[in-house]
Amino acid sequence: MPLLLTQADLRPLVEDSRSFADIFRVIQDSLLQRQGDDLGYLSWLAFPLGQKERRFNTNVLTTPIDGTSVRIFPISGGDIHPAGDGYVALLIDNEDGHLQAIMATDDLSPLRTSAPVGLACTHLARPGATTLAMIGSGIQARYHLRAISHGVPTLQTVRVFSPTPEHRRQYATEMSRETRLDIEAVASAQKAVEHADIICIAANSRKPLMDANWVQPGALVVSITGQGLPHDLIKRVVVPAAAGPVVLPSGWDPRPIMKAGGGRDHLTIGATLADVIRETAPARLHADDIVVYEQRGSYAWDAALLRWAYNWALEHRVGTNFQLTSTPNTKGA
Repeated sequence: MPLLLTQADLRPLVEDSRSFADIFRVIQDSLLQRQGDDLGYLSWLAFPLGQKERRFNTNVLTTPIDGTSVRIFPISGGDIHPAGDGYVALLIDNEDGHLQAIMATDDLSPLRTSAPVGLACTHLARPGATTLAMIGSGIQARYHLRAISHGVPTLQTVRVFSPTPEHRRQYATEMSRETRLDIEAVASAQKAVEHADIICIAANSRKPLMDANWVQPGALVVSITGQGLPHDLIKRVVVPAAAGPVVLPSGWDPRPIMKAGGGRDHLTIGATLADVIRETAPARLHADDIVVYEQRGSYAWDAALLRWAYNWALEHRVGTNFQLTSTPNTKGA
């Protein structure tokens, strides 16, 4: 019988800091155990939603191990933001196609982006890293700090910059209370970035958000979109993996979906996170190398994380069972 999992049902899982060990394991298993195998298929459809500037996004991912998921996330144009009850996922069994769960993804959506970054920082930040520069103060910046602080337990200090002073001050106050880290709101990106061991770009910008000469040797720079980086930054690029789900164009793609590696030519990639974890490639060739971790592209951990949340709900008897079909279909009838 399908399971309905609301945001309130899943919140104890998402807010439990002890969950990060499991999340990192799920993502790492997805990267390591499934490379070279059938990683599934991915398609993205974006339909107009009533008005031209609104889109109704549907992301369909099928994997051989974790089943099939359909993620729905309305994205509005301009200053219009989607209301509640807009972020949802369907989990579908691969054997006979029956619906296993309807899940709220309000909290799981930012987690699917931030948790892999936390795992990456564990393996790509230099040992003993203590200082993080956070560019941005929105929801992604909050989730990324939680993930990075668990991935890098030596972290002590965070400097946050975003253009609106009130927003960065609020971030510093609230996140220092939550994480117990020393978080300072600073007045410029330069003050945040200089002397930082890890730099996380959690803001959208097609323009560089920092100068290359602000980044100290040996630093790790995280960009989930590949944007906001100075063009003249001499760096060693690391991406999650060389392979991911096969992308099937739907004809309704708002833009081409990037394959694993973020669409980069393999010659521009220094290493993959999967190989660094396997210890078959180093994060750095030299101690002073600046590493840029780019998380663009499509990877199978989306389905793995949804399956992990679903299994947790079953184990803890969370959620509400429901039935859509009153009379089950009988084969051969």
